[in-house]
Amino acid sequence: MICNNCGYHFKNSLTCPLCGQSYKKKKVCPVCQKRIHYNQIRCNNCGNPLIKQSTTDVSKYYVNNHNFPKNNKTTVNYNNQKTTNSSNQKIRNVHTNSKSKTKIPSFQPLEMYDYKIGNEEIKRRFEEARNALNFRRDRRKKKTNKSRIPNIIAGLTLLITVGSFLFEILINFIDNDFSFEETTTERAVLSDDFTTANITETNTPLENAGNYNQDNHVYFNNDQIYLGYEDNVYVTDNELATINTLTVPGSTSLYVEGDNLYCGYYDEYYCYNLTNQEEVFLFNKNTVLPIGQGRFIYTTNSNNELYLYSNNTSTCLYDDYTYGFFFDANSELVYLADGEKIQTMDLNGNVVGEYYISCYSNFYVDGSLLYYQSIYGVNVYNLSDDSESIQIEDSLYEFTVVDDGIVYLDDNENLMYYNFEDESYTEIVDGVDSFNILGEYVLFNRYDSGYSWYIATTDGQICSLDTLMN
Repeated sequence: MICNNCGYHFKNSLTCPLCGQSYKKKKVCPVCQKRIHYNQIRCNNCGNPLIKQSTTDVSKYYVNNHNFPKNNKTTVNYNNQKTTNSSNQKIRNVHTNSKSKTKIPSFQPLEMYDYKIGNEEIKRRFEEARNALNFRRDRRKKKTNKSRIPNIIAGLTLLITVGSFLFEILINFIDNDFSFEETTTERAVLSDDFTTANITETNTPLENAGNYNQDNHVYFNNDQIYLGYEDNVYVTDNELATINTLTVPGSTSLYVEGDNLYCGYYDEYYCYNLTNQEEVFLFNKNTVLPIGQGRFIYTTNSNNELYLYSNNTSTCLYDDYTYGFFFDANSELVYLADGEKIQTMDLNGNVVGEYYISCYSNFYVDGSLLYYQSIYGVNVYNLSDDSESIQIEDSLYEFTVVDDGIVYLDDNENLMYYNFEDESYTEIVDGVDSFNILGEYVLFNRYDSGYSWYIATTDGQICSLDTLMN
């Protein structure tokens, strides 16, 4: 089905997933008020054109298809209202008098949505949808211990009651041999044999891009690992054994180059010199992606325009709303999604190519393959022959392409792993807020009694980060 409002192709729904246009009800003709259906070119009753036309076309239609009386005093019925040729008439008479110009009745044909002309409205709709997706994260961040006090009190009361009952049973059977195994209330299943980590793989450009799309809390540069954890940055080795703490101005979007540690604090981005411990504010950002040599591509929080930061100067590459972007280090090209299409441009802002792919979220380019999110899951578009297929058929929230598959967070907060080779799905853990890739491991956080960070393998072995770091 093609949406009459925005032109989006969809199926199995009575509501357009792109612009929200509903198809559950019929419409009425704006001229004769008779029932009409979508996709009608003209009204079956009066012949009114139901698509956008120029004023000239509408005028010709009414002059050629209506026999209007020539007498100025004669009343004309229009929209079931009687009108006269007087000074206080609400609707003008339509006539063809040789001494006066032909007058056309005022009416409003059904408006068809023009995406190119009305793109501000569609951007507003998608911003609302984006805010709805992010509401879960904002809601969790606003939780306080105070709001959990009633639940804690109720839980303690229940525990005391149950504990008293169990204590009486133990007293009654004190002479019997009973053995009780200690259990944990953590939703994450901790693996007994996963007490140490040995990170041997460095992140690929695709994995790094996925991390920065989720406020990157980790940076691994072969020798040292930088972890943004509880508003601090920790420096450790690949076994997370020897740990040092850095006092830096932020703990997100971590990147290290030379003696400089780059980090974000909410929407601000800083450069921290590891030698002289000086910090310098660089720019305000929404999402940032380092591209090497002290350069960064980033979007702003105000209108999500795309900028390049280089040589201490920010240059606007795209002055309209950017839904997602990616940088190909081999070709030095920037890929950006504006909703209608994905464009490629050089670092001077010159457009090199276009692919008509409707993308409203993050995407990744691996050689000739472009992975992007759709309402059906993760689609793969081949840039070389314009072919397309669905890689993951699941409703998801965030995803990152790894060496042998895709790690993603579905709409039910389940952290999933999809394997390319055997096309299998593995649920790593549930109740996840966000995740980053750390070599062959997955670093994720969740909200239990507070924000807690865990490290896991793709087959579901999980360990608390506190356990490894302590």
